[in-house]
Order: sequence, then structure tokens, then C-alpha cells
Amino acid sequence: MVDSAGSSVVGVGLVPFVAVCRGESPEVSAVQHNTTVIIRSPTPAPVPDTATYIEKMEAMKNEKAEGKDNRSFLAKYWMYIIPVVLIMLFSGGGQEGAR
Repeated sequence: MVDSAGSSVVGVGLVPFVAVCRGESPEVSAVQHNTTVIIRSPTPAPVPDTATYIEKMEAMKNEKAEGKDNRSFLAKYWMYIIPVVLIMLFSGGGQEGAR
């Protein structure tokens, strides 16, 4: 692996022909090597699209500042409705039988 200018070596990888070591001694053969050299330069990483993200965030901020809330009535006020319903449910109807 070389740097982006292609002038200096950044990394070297060695891949042996035999992928598994079995513990056997290598055979002595005629000195004959088959070497393949591949030179790669690093590829640039993808650049995030920050302009679209900033536009989206500004639109959300403007919408929030204008007070637009498109939720339904129950979605907005459920935290106030539930306690009132529970209080009315548990407190009502206890004295009907005794006149």
C-alpha cells in the first residue's frame, strides 16, 4: 500500500502460498519463486452530505419555532386526561346503594 501521492510505502502484506501449516518441513526444491506485486493507493472515504442534514435540521427548528404541532388532541394531552379519568373512575358510584 502506498500513500496518496504514490511516493512512499505505507503498508506491506505477505500472503503465503500454503494457507495451513501442518508441521511438516518444507520440501527442498530448485530455487524458483513466483512473486506477484500489487500496488494499491488508498481510496478516499465517502464524504457525508452535511448540507442536506443542516437544511433538515433548520426546517425542523423553524417548524418547532412556529408552533406547528400536527398531533391529535389525545396525543397532545393524554398525560392530563388519564389522571382525570382514573380519579373519576375510582371516586364515583360508591354511595348508590345506601339511601
